[in-house]
Amino acid sequence: MEGAAVAGILFGIRASIKKKFKKLNAFSESTAVTLEELKLEKREISMFETLLKRGQIKKTADGRYYWAAKDC
Repeated sequence: MEGAAVAGILFGIRASIKKKFKKLNAFSESTAVTLEELKLEKREISMFETLLKRGQIKKTADGRYYWAAKDC
């Protein structure tokens, strides 16, 4: 698979995850959601972990998550 195709797939997965946060209105610590509420697909888990490491997704002290990237 070519680099552009891979980049497109990864962008699509990121967009899918972002859409789930948007649908649940999870953009702050007070509106954070559980993994169960996000209902991530198997193909989204690796990207979720990457976004978490990059700080685009934040985890609260009680184990919930919210979209922290500035592109929403």
